[in-house]
Amino acid sequence: MIINNDVRPKETIFYISAVIYKILRVASMDTTQLYSRVDNEIADKLDYSVFLLSIDFLFLLNKINVNNKGELTCI
Repeated sequence: MIINNDVRPKETIFYISAVIYKILRVASMDTTQLYSRVDNEIADKLDYSVFLLSIDFLFLLNKINVNNKGELTCI
């Protein structure tokens, strides 16, 4: 579920996707670097599965893509 009433807002896919998009608008990076940046940004331990679901969500919205170097980038 993208938004769940039982979860704190910083733990939702919607919020994590917004943080990922904000970071990728500045610079393209691979998933390892991106995970580290997002984890530092939210100041909580980020569940890797939620991180991946957030990336999938952005792909479905056609907001990010993978470039020739294998880095995630904004469209």
